[in-house]
Amino acid sequence: MLNNSDREFARYVRTELVACRAIGGDLLVIPVRRGVSDAASIYTFNETGKEIWERLSAREALSARQLAEDIRQKFAVSAEDALQHTIAFLEELQREGLVTLAQATAEPQANPAPAP
Repeated sequence: MLNNSDREFARYVRTELVACRAIGGDLLVIPVRRGVSDAASIYTFNETGKEIWERLSAREALSARQLAEDIRQKFAVSAEDALQHTIAFLEELQREGLVTLAQATAEPQANPAPAP
């Protein structure tokens, strides 16, 4: 489990073993387990969850901070609320096996100390 300071910089990618379908304003996500859709585990994402899911891909890892900034701009919420809810959503997706952690290190500092 990540500590609090690393959670916002953790980078996530979507797993490839899912089927998705947009219905109305919602997005249905169905994991594929052992080559078969797991209809007992259908996830419905609202507009905010759909935005995060669509920004994630299996090829490019994005941090919770990056995704939260997109949510903040699109839905006009505070940066703190966007980050808190984005982290919670990503951790739930990770527990369900829908995303994986690609990198758990903090972003580099702007001016790193010179090597001795």
